Amino acid sequence: MVLKATHSWEFCTDLPFRPFPISWQDAGSGVVTHAIRTLVLSYGPMRAQAAGAVSNLALVTGAVALLVDIYLY
Repeated sequence: MVLKATHSWEFCTDLPFRPFPISWQDAGSGVVTHAIRTLVLSYGPMRAQAAGAVSNLALVTGAVALLVDIYLY
């Protein structure tokens, strides 16, 4: 969707929306971080916790990775 909105054929293209210039790479960073964090927490230090608590912490971690990738790189 980002590539269609920017009329680009390159993978490294940001969405032309100034406050939130996301690209496929940024979204991928957030999704991969969320997935890895969920696995690490689920089978590691939070294995005795409720799934909701693990999911919330992993979601926050993925969101932070996404925002760092967008605004700091």
